[in-house]
Amino acid sequence: MKRPRALLFMTGWLVLVTGCASTQPGRWEQQTARTSVLRVAAHLRFEDLPVPAGFTLVDEDSFSFENEAARVGMLTYRGKASAEALLDFYRNQMPLYRWSLVNIIEFGRHTLQYERPDETCAVTIEGEGSRRSIILAIAPRAPAGAKRARWSGDSRDD
Repeated sequence: MKRPRALLFMTGWLVLVTGCASTQPGRWEQQTARTSVLRVAAHLRFEDLPVPAGFTLVDEDSFSFENEAARVGMLTYRGKASAEALLDFYRNQMPLYRWSLVNIIEFGRHTLQYERPDETCAVTIEGEGSRRSIILAIAPRAPAGAKRARWSGDSRDD
C-alpha cells in the first residue's frame, strides 16, 4: 500500500514542479539564454577568428582578401544568441587564438577590439532579442611609429 502512495506522491510532485516552471516562460528563457555556453563552429573562414556554432556567414555583407603579406576582411554572421552569451564567447575564445583584448565599446551595440603584433580585429555584436549579427573586421596593424595619414583640411600639426 505504501508503494502506490509514494508513486502517486512523486508523480504529483513532478507535475507540480513542471507546471510551475512553465508558468513563466519569459523568465526561464532569459535565464537559459544568459547561462548557455556557445561552441565554436566547425568551419571557419579564417582559422583564427572563432564564430559560434549556429551562426551563418552572410555572403552579400562580407568580403575578405588574403595573400602571403596580409589579410583584410569584414565578415558578417547571423544567428540566435543573447548579447551576453556572445560577449562571453568572444572574451573566452579570442585569447585561445592569441588575440589580446584592447577595449570594449558599448553604446547600442558591443564592439570588442583585439590585437596581435601584426593585426587588429574588431568584433561587433548587434541586434535585438535573440537575433544577432556578428561583424568581424580584420586588418593589418600599422607599424609602431607610423605617421597618421593627413587628409586635406586636417589642421593638426604632426
